[in-house]
Amino acid sequence: MRKYINLGLALKVGCVGFVVAGVLRLIYLLYAFDPETCFATDGGVLAGCCLAAVILSVAAEAAVCVLSTGSLDPAPVGKNPLLGVAALVSGGVLAGVGVHILRMTLGAGDAPSYLLPPAAQLGVPGLVFAGCCGLFGLVQLFCAVCFFTGRDPFARLRLLYLAGVAWGLSYLVMVYVHFGHAPSFSENFFSVLGGVALLLALFYLTRVTARAEAAWAALRLFIAGIAGVVLVLIHSLANFTARVVGVHYTGEMPVSVQLATVVVALFLLTYLSCYKRQATPYRTPEHQEKEPDRSGRRFRRDPGQPGKRFRAD
Repeated sequence: MRKYINLGLALKVGCVGFVVAGVLRLIYLLYAFDPETCFATDGGVLAGCCLAAVILSVAAEAAVCVLSTGSLDPAPVGKNPLLGVAALVSGGVLAGVGVHILRMTLGAGDAPSYLLPPAAQLGVPGLVFAGCCGLFGLVQLFCAVCFFTGRDPFARLRLLYLAGVAWGLSYLVMVYVHFGHAPSFSENFFSVLGGVALLLALFYLTRVTARAEAAWAALRLFIAGIAGVVLVLIHSLANFTARVVGVHYTGEMPVSVQLATVVVALFLLTYLSCYKRQATPYRTPEHQEKEPDRSGRRFRRDPGQPGKRFRAD
């Protein structure tokens, strides 16, 4: 019997990993983390458990797809208000973050770096990231209009989401230059690997929307996309929640940068959920009727007349 990709199970595994690891990371930030030194006060036990939960969930959701031998049809393009809302929110936030970082960096002047807000200390990588945020935000706003109206934004502009790849690359460079050498290993783990997973997911999203080996790229989009969503949301949402409940720590990255990654991750999650509902796996009655019998049995029993056997041509 053939195996088929179970998209719903992969998303459920990712959700379970997100909840478990997110709770562990929040407990770690509240009770076993020193925000002044960025070191764990429990010997790193809770941080290790959180990292183990993330690694297991990502490996499990990847195994659900990799161990399957089925294939995916390209996701149909049409009117999709839910995806339009996600693209609209992410586009607006990305454009706002780009303008904010650009204004803070250019308005800093010659002031000492220790007097500047975090968003103004990013230098040239921050300016490049701000430009990519603005470009990706405009692309998302254009796609949101198309998703609301039912038009296909990729009919003529098949490489439209290369703006997302440029955004992911600029984010990864900025993370490596400014935030990839924090004293806390868990911070480095979430920031660097989350950036790598987002970049891969946006790259495969570009291949899916460009119809370039879409079925092959969709499998890898689910693997990298779910991994990126889990890593980014666990890292940023736990930091935001800890800040709300009284911990004076929001991570090594500025809040505006984390907000940009959160909206991109939520857009990817929405796209994967819509893909799961709309894309047609090959395990359908129509495809099952067309599948040849490869059981290897020369004679089979007639289901209408038990006891009789007929030749399987």
